[in-house]
Amino acid sequence: MQLWLKVDPLAEKMPSWSPYSFSFDNPVKFVDPDGREPFDWVRGKDRRIYWDNNATSQSTTKKGETYIGKTDKSVLDYLGFNTNYKFSKWSMGASANEERGNVSTDWSVIDFSGRSDISVNKIKVGDELRVGSIDVSVFARGESGNPNVNLKVGGEVSIDIGNKKYTKTLLPTENSIPEGIKANFTFNPRFLDSNQKKTMDVNIITSGTKDGQWSPPVYHPLVPIPVKAKFNDLNLNTPRPQNRKLNPSDL
Repeated sequence: MQLWLKVDPLAEKMPSWSPYSFSFDNPVKFVDPDGREPFDWVRGKDRRIYWDNNATSQSTTKKGETYIGKTDKSVLDYLGFNTNYKFSKWSMGASANEERGNVSTDWSVIDFSGRSDISVNKIKVGDELRVGSIDVSVFARGESGNPNVNLKVGGEVSIDIGNKKYTKTLLPTENSIPEGIKANFTFNPRFLDSNQKKTMDVNIITSGTKDGQWSPPVYHPLVPIPVKAKFNDLNLNTPRPQNRKLNPSDL
């Protein structure tokens, strides 16, 4: 149980807020580690991004450093890395089984879907709070419209930043996470800028076999026919009015 022992000593600087409020009633967006006033993000001369308890605008930021803002979103906007995606499409797939010379091929609608999450990972270095990394998590799944078809789902994700490509395999998530497969990326903010083009490709591959065709239930699955879904050139840059958002498309 937490107990307020006194009012905020800097309450007079924020007369529109209660002296007993914390982080402007929004601790998700604002950080107030010493209980006095929220700090602001600044990029230092060495390109690290850190909280400066004296900076509230560019005019109050140290010479040679750049004022960013108060929130995680302001950091992502500053780095030009602030578009989360939800993507989906469907395709037709086939699976086959053989038993005693009989072959059964079954067609099924495969639903592909997924999303990307971009977040700011904060770390403490001594007494300083910094942006340790920009984390991108990509979730994907493939589901069959036929309850008798067992699907195996895999794939990979590629993220292009500037002239560099980063590729990760989509791996199964924990049972508590329903998305199915996942890939995690971690980027050093020192090497990120708003003028870099940032795009993402997601390739999902499914294959499956059908259950319940014969009795007794002894099955010899044939090689399943893989079904692929590709989402190309998803634009991860911070949206700007003059930019057109690219749509998912097949190769």
